[in-house]
Amino acid sequence: MPETKSNERRWVRSTICILVAILGTVYALWLRMSGLISTEAALFGFTCLFIFIAILVYVLPQLQELNLKELKLVLREIQDAEKRVYAGLDTVRQLTLLIADTLMMHSLNANRLTGPELSELYHEWQTHQLLKISRLIEATPQDQEHLMRFFPLYDSLDAAVARDQKDPEKEQAIKGALEKIQEQLKREIS
Repeated sequence: MPETKSNERRWVRSTICILVAILGTVYALWLRMSGLISTEAALFGFTCLFIFIAILVYVLPQLQELNLKELKLVLREIQDAEKRVYAGLDTVRQLTLLIADTLMMHSLNANRLTGPELSELYHEWQTHQLLKISRLIEATPQDQEHLMRFFPLYDSLDAAVARDQKDPEKEQAIKGALEKIQEQLKREIS
């Protein structure tokens, strides 16, 4: 139904435009024949004026709906969105490289780095990489806490392993730390 009204309005506007153009041209010819317009250029200019008015009558409703401020805003929003997309692509690229670097180092160093100094240095490097990744993904403090949830468990295991060989509670501490790690893994699996 609204489409029919729109078509009727368009038909009425078209008819008015054609009438304005024809009447304007006839009026310009009458002025030329009566001698009020003396040159062909003036006749042409007068006819173009009426044709221009006819076009304005046709497009006037569209001009009333044209809002350049909102159009400008939309273009700015599109440009801002484009910047965010390209920034996001750059972040994804950096994130992918960091994860690949971390996985590569892990696969290269699996069971190779022995000794407390190298293991501690490798652990520190991995922690640094994880913090970089969490910054890139704009992780909240809760997200960072979740990512680092195994660190205290493994720190307690490292502390238990580092105990003196003669410590009678060393085996119990290692067993307790391993049980906590197993419990956490089982909770996350189920």
